[in-house]
Amino acid sequence: MEKITTTGLDLVNVPRFTTRPPMHFVSIKTRGDQAACIVLKTRELFVRQRSQTANALRAHMAEMGIIAAAGKTSIATAPKRCRVYPASVAA
Repeated sequence: MEKITTTGLDLVNVPRFTTRPPMHFVSIKTRGDQAACIVLKTRELFVRQRSQTANALRAHMAEMGIIAAAGKTSIATAPKRCRVYPASVAA
């Protein structure tokens, strides 16, 4: 069992805690609100994954000496600048 002690700091903080407004509870989200949150979070996930994929492609191209500028347009034109090797060479 813990020993309860009263220090000077506790006595200083008592008025602060007694004058605080009571806690307010947040209402439960409706199905529509939940659906909107899910759509937003899913979109944010897809945007993050798209950025990660573009950055990974840009990094792999840089390893081969192909430099691509930042942005979606430089990634969109990347296949035109890359040389496609036959399957026997790539393996």
